[in-house]
Amino acid sequence: MDNGEYFEHLMMLSDAKIKLNSVMPHFHQDWYWPSWTYLEIEKKWIHQNTAHLLRTDRMNHVHHLPTGMDLLHQSMFGSWNMINEHITPTIPAFIHTRDSFFHNAESNINAMLKAFSLPSLFITLTFSE
Repeated sequence: MDNGEYFEHLMMLSDAKIKLNSVMPHFHQDWYWPSWTYLEIEKKWIHQNTAHLLRTDRMNHVHHLPTGMDLLHQSMFGSWNMINEHITPTIPAFIHTRDSFFHNAESNINAMLKAFSLPSLFITLTFSE
């Protein structure tokens, strides 16, 4: 979706909000106009999302990237699909699990403790399986 279509969509949406919240009853007492406007906005939104998905699919095909179905294979424990770990890792890249990350985090906490002294409340959040 290019910026022109996006801004046109936002302008149509904000125009509809202004007209529906107006003190003048022409638009919010009309039986036809609110539903027609909603359907027009939804139609443009669906068209823009479909165009984006088609453009992304075309670029993935050009660059020979795997599709969503290629990233899945059937589980040996049941009839459901699971991620194929030979193609992609299961842990996202933004989750850091290396020792250097934890050493850096520990040094940051030590620097904060030296600068501000011991806190009156210290909360540790963890997650486990």
